[in-house]
Amino acid sequence: MKRLIFSAATSILLGVIPLTAQETETPAVNIYVALNGNDDNPGIKTRPKASINGALETLREFRNQGQITSKMPVNLWIRGGRYPITEVVHLSSEDSGSAEFPFRISAWKNEEVIFDGRLEIPKSLFKKATKEEANRLSDQARGNVLVAIVPDGPAANALAQPGAQMSFGGRMLQKARFPNVGFMVMDRVLKKDSAAANTKGTPDAPVGSLVTFKPKIPASWADEVNVSKNARLGGYISETWLYQHFPINSMEPNGAVQLRDASAYGLPRPHISRAYIENVLSAIDQEGEWHYDTEENKLFLWPPKTKLSNQETIGVWGASGAFSLQGTKHIRLERLTIENLIGYTGDTGAINIRAGEDNVIAGCTIRNIAGKTGAFNVFSGYRNKITSCNIYDVVGGGRLYGGELGPDGVTPGENVIENCHYTQLYSTNFYGKVVAIKGAGNIFRNNLAHNHNGQIVTLSGAAHLVERNEVFNTGVEEGDGGAFYQGAMLHSWGNTFRHNFIHHIMCVPTIYPRAAIFSDDGDCGDLVEENIFYKAGEGFKINGGAGHIARNNLTIGGIHAHLVLNGRPKRSYQTQMGFLTKNPRDSAKGNVIGKGLVQIGIDGWDREVTPGNWPSLIGPYWYDKYPRMKKLFERWQKSKSVTPINEFTNNHVFDFEGKNPFSFPGSSITKGNSNGKSLSIFKAPKSLNFAYRNTRPKWAPDIPFEKIGLLKDQYRTTLPNKEAYRTEVAKHWRRETSAASREYKVSQVNKRSYYNTGLMVLKHQP
Repeated sequence: MKRLIFSAATSILLGVIPLTAQETETPAVNIYVALNGNDDNPGIKTRPKASINGALETLREFRNQGQITSKMPVNLWIRGGRYPITEVVHLSSEDSGSAEFPFRISAWKNEEVIFDGRLEIPKSLFKKATKEEANRLSDQARGNVLVAIVPDGPAANALAQPGAQMSFGGRMLQKARFPNVGFMVMDRVLKKDSAAANTKGTPDAPVGSLVTFKPKIPASWADEVNVSKNARLGGYISETWLYQHFPINSMEPNGAVQLRDASAYGLPRPHISRAYIENVLSAIDQEGEWHYDTEENKLFLWPPKTKLSNQETIGVWGASGAFSLQGTKHIRLERLTIENLIGYTGDTGAINIRAGEDNVIAGCTIRNIAGKTGAFNVFSGYRNKITSCNIYDVVGGGRLYGGELGPDGVTPGENVIENCHYTQLYSTNFYGKVVAIKGAGNIFRNNLAHNHNGQIVTLSGAAHLVERNEVFNTGVEEGDGGAFYQGAMLHSWGNTFRHNFIHHIMCVPTIYPRAAIFSDDGDCGDLVEENIFYKAGEGFKINGGAGHIARNNLTIGGIHAHLVLNGRPKRSYQTQMGFLTKNPRDSAKGNVIGKGLVQIGIDGWDREVTPGNWPSLIGPYWYDKYPRMKKLFERWQKSKSVTPINEFTNNHVFDFEGKNPFSFPGSSITKGNSNGKSLSIFKAPKSLNFAYRNTRPKWAPDIPFEKIGLLKDQYRTTLPNKEAYRTEVAKHWRRETSAASREYKVSQVNKRSYYNTGLMVLKHQP
């Protein structure tokens, strides 16, 4: 039997498999993994394992023998280097640590550890374009593009996928598109869809619309588009908030494109439709772009550097995940980089936590993630934490689920994302949500999120806390919505937004204005307090909901500081009573009361519910916790109207852009709100420093401005210079209001919206 023996200063595994400790004074079990290792090695520093799974197998063997217990610190140290992802590392309950001694999987000391999911394309395959190949390129690309014939196999298969992505070293490459950033706008619909919404057509029988765009797609591209059949449109074509891709069936010499499939809402739409075209070789016109010819297996690349250095690795994203924690407790993943993942099916993530407790992901960098793969997914469990991580060029930041709510109360998940930096650096077309928060009692705090195309955080459930975050330059493409968005929930009481700094939410011309915080479609019960909104669109926006409290917020500029859309309260109530009578559990968006009763209604509510008794079927916990809830619902029932009763107290406005900063219906409760306060109370408004210059005025809220956004800790030892990047942001939009013009001019929109604050902020990182 193998034996594990501790000395006073170090730990040593003796027997067939000896292990040694890191040079510390704390006794610990330590095992090492390195690129030059072998899983037949014992795992000591001089004879390391080759893989994490190999190290885990050894540790599990000793745990099963009882030689490693919860009273022993256990560390799995990974030496520096780039590790190809060949399989997901699965951790289960048997790998758990303890509160006193978590099981740590970490990069060794200051060495950089990268888990790379790309399928490598050898640099030796790239050659200078032949004369025939060069003739297919744009004038800008000739002489700059290299060509590789990719052998049949996993890399070629991955490149042929419609959503394929590539990297050059640690940098995401951009699939060639037109225009390079932003969109064309739809000019004319020459022929409407010939089938029902979302019907799929075929190459021989397309059912989509025939459309033209401004600026025109170059007519010279028609031959390539019609031969390859790979070109597609991406963008907000059918609805302002709906990001889709449409295969192009054919292209006419005048630049009109025939879509293969019918749209979701039909064309033309009453709003502006915006799109870009991709998968066309002729679109390569700048460094960092690529195109793959599926017929000839040819990869065309304009590399970011003039030469392919020996240090850079080129490849197409391939793996779908790196780590999975199932039912684990007290495991720490620290200082790891995970990159180049793409998932086409299922719920995948770089790191997934399922049903775990007290696990920590700290100091990690997650970058270059696409498809259905996210950065971090906390699917369930309690007190899990994502902290001090960087998430760059990721389609979906992930999920923060956990906790429960019911008629008898809330069991908070207490899962946390904190001190993380979310942005896009090189991506131009990632929608880029940061996180979806779901369940009850989860926390999103001290994060920095910017340079994202869509709304960054969506919430569902109750009693979540969103605090001390800095958010700006989000929703740069999307109409409607907000930086933080929640909708159609009767049961969302206790969601709290406080001490956030949300600035430069620059709305898109001709499209519904955006908001900093948007409670939509009858959402109820949020608390919005002591936030700072600067050029943040509609500020706190409510559409048809009630029970919200907004107090002690400061708004500088913007379209509205606070806006309540009255909706059609009587018609809405009639609609909801119709659901209660016919199908009270219907999941339709308009069944807000019924869906709320599903969450917080007493047992058997659906068997006895009527328009006359529904308020009495709410669990007693909720009326005890939120007395105004009972008054609100009883008033709705009595008046047969979803009356938007919300409270707005002591909110203050400075330098306002619009005519009236507050837009409240008569049913609102208002007190102490003011307009026209002086910016002189703040330290440096021009550099977006809204700490108080001297003593805080008695009327002003106590907002800890210096503690908003990223903070230093043991994993985030340096910070981007907040004064420097905030000054640049303020300067860029100095002459712009948050409201957009009424006309969508492509060149103006691109200059206004597509300011890469991702790269700019990193420029100010020491």
